[in-house]
Amino acid sequence: MAAAVTFIEVLDPTAKARMSETPLAPRLTSLQGKVGGFLENTKPNADVFQNRIKELLIAKYNLKAAVWVGKAGAALPLSNEDLEKLKACDFVINAWGD
Repeated sequence: MAAAVTFIEVLDPTAKARMSETPLAPRLTSLQGKVGGFLENTKPNADVFQNRIKELLIAKYNLKAAVWVGKAGAALPLSNEDLEKLKACDFVINAWGD
């Protein structure tokens, strides 16, 4: 007697990549006299890194202002108030550390 043939259907669990057409922000030609935003996410040493970058940019590019925003937690979203502060900046540097 012949053995019964069993077929197994193999499913592909991968999803198709979702592509979005989000343009990059226009690049600044210079940081000279600009307002810089610094977003620190509470990870260990992120504040140390951010402060050093901020000091260097202020010294080199004579920033008009430096806006410091610290998140309440690395996985938490920004508050609307903090988001508005960063929107007013010419550029924002986001940093994390461990």
